[in-house]
Amino acid sequence: MSTREGIVDAIQLLTVRKMAGKPECLEALLSYVEGKISPSEASIYGVTRNQLRGLMQRVREKVGNPFLADIVVKRATPIILRKTPIKINNNGSVPRCLICRKPLIKVLAEDHIIKCHRNLVYILTREVMEEMRRSMGREKMG
Repeated sequence: MSTREGIVDAIQLLTVRKMAGKPECLEALLSYVEGKISPSEASIYGVTRNQLRGLMQRVREKVGNPFLADIVVKRATPIILRKTPIKINNNGSVPRCLICRKPLIKVLAEDHIIKCHRNLVYILTREVMEEMRRSMGREKMG
């Protein structure tokens, strides 16, 4: 897998996590990468230290380079948090997909999104990557 494919996969992972209604995981990850919290402080965001470590490990494995993975998290996560809509309603007793209205009884929200709404994930991932490119271009120019 190329570095570019790994970056796309990492951004897709973070996008799906937000769509699944878990923005707190991304907020904790960003704070961790920025050095604002340690894994043991992840509970501030309602996330366990093991969830935070596991997500960071998955991002690093996909990107293939820990330094580059941290850069991807720092650049992509704020965009994902701002632009990516939550598509799983967790307010009721049974989570429900806001796209197809299916109840998610025995299915993890992330698995459902990847399996049933892959095109939307692809579109949102591309939008995040385009905004990252534009912001990097602005930084180089000014």
